Amino acid sequence: MDPSFEFAASLLAGLGLLLAGNKLVSDHLKLLTGRHFRDRIPFLNAHPLAAALAGILSGFVTWNSRTTTYIVASFVHSRLMSVRQAMPIALWANTGCALLVYTAVLPLKTLVLLLVGFSGLCLFFEAPSRYRNTYGAVFGLALLLLGLTLIKASEAGFLIDTQRAALHGLLKASPLFSFLLGLLLTLLAQSHLSIILVALAMTEAGFFPTLDPVVMIVLGAHAGNSANTYLFG
Repeated sequence: MDPSFEFAASLLAGLGLLLAGNKLVSDHLKLLTGRHFRDRIPFLNAHPLAAALAGILSGFVTWNSRTTTYIVASFVHSRLMSVRQAMPIALWANTGCALLVYTAVLPLKTLVLLLVGFSGLCLFFEAPSRYRNTYGAVFGLALLLLGLTLIKASEAGFLIDTQRAALHGLLKASPLFSFLLGLLLTLLAQSHLSIILVALAMTEAGFFPTLDPVVMIVLGAHAGNSANTYLFG
């Protein structure tokens, strides 16, 4: 098989799993923010540490602190919690998002495979049924981590010297190109952390020559995230 085709297939599979897993997590979390979550709001209001942990977990699994902010804002609007009680959850969600960066660089393949297998079996047998949305969200998280693993495992070594030189020259000579690439991809994916994690995984795979274009992609992704916030607003 042509190495370039194998690399493209591995990269496409990784991106598909990552984005599909992200959507699966989001869909199940929307269901989890129903009555059962509302029943736990008094406990979160009375325990700031629990609220902080809830914020970290929500940021980690949703990949977007904005989603967490919208959820707690709806609770404030419904007078289920005050602004002061909602702030720790919204602020600590950013910490949960930051922890995602480590998933792109740490060797988590064995853990990810176990997570996929365990949560997949729970999802298939629907046992225990009361936690269906919980292990559905875990399965989505496992899929997106598996997608990152595939992207990291793909090799960019198939590029011949002339192709590698042209790619490196373009990325080095045009920081604006890297910035716009991060911005546009974030607008399409609706998740700046997805683009950042993919860029880090591809860096580990040797796709980018230096960290300079990666930094510009990250900056572009944050700009795209701000644009998404404005558009949704």
